Amino acid sequence: GPFAIWYMGMDKNADWQAELRKMSELMVRKDMITHAIGEAEGIESVTDEEYQAQVDAVVEQWLAGIGPEDSDYAKSKYVFETLIQNVEYVKESENNQNILSVFIGKQTVCQGYAGATQYLLQQLGIQSTIIHGQANGEAHAWNLVSLDGEYYLTDTTWGNSRYLMQDNSVQKQIDYQYLNTTSEFLNQTHVAQMNIPLPECTATADAYH
Repeated sequence: GPFAIWYMGMDKNADWQAELRKMSELMVRKDMITHAIGEAEGIESVTDEEYQAQVDAVVEQWLAGIGPEDSDYAKSKYVFETLIQNVEYVKESENNQNILSVFIGKQTVCQGYAGATQYLLQQLGIQSTIIHGQANGEAHAWNLVSLDGEYYLTDTTWGNSRYLMQDNSVQKQIDYQYLNTTSEFLNQTHVAQMNIPLPECTATADAYH
């Protein structure tokens, strides 16, 4: 995937805060949109600038209810909720391996959710990166997030839960277990497959409350 390169050549003993900042600053910028467009299918007639403008408009609208003065916890919760409320999980969604599927198509899979989580958090000054691995034995992507100087794991995809109601309708509900959680909890179902060791996430101050 396009995000695998983020981890190449990193010093395994490097300070994670510095590395996370460096990865985020390098990859979550306008180039991320350009990269997504380069991978997308059937959009050759539209310029990078037009797609960037569309993404920017959606991002501005979605982030209108949160600001730089809000707490790290409030920002992370807002992004988690916003993506779940506005984007559907659809396996066959177009361009689902990049963030165009989220901001333009409003349908994506785990890679799109994780990329969009990182992208929105970056707009709010929160450092984050994407973790690749497996969840319940299937390929999956989620996020490592730095909040108030501590590390947390967030899985926006798994936070997007659906429940069958008594009238056979399907209702979407947000599962906050997967917002700012610990390694101990997420490792019960998730196995990271990265070429560097990940920091142990033990903090709970910014877990859902």
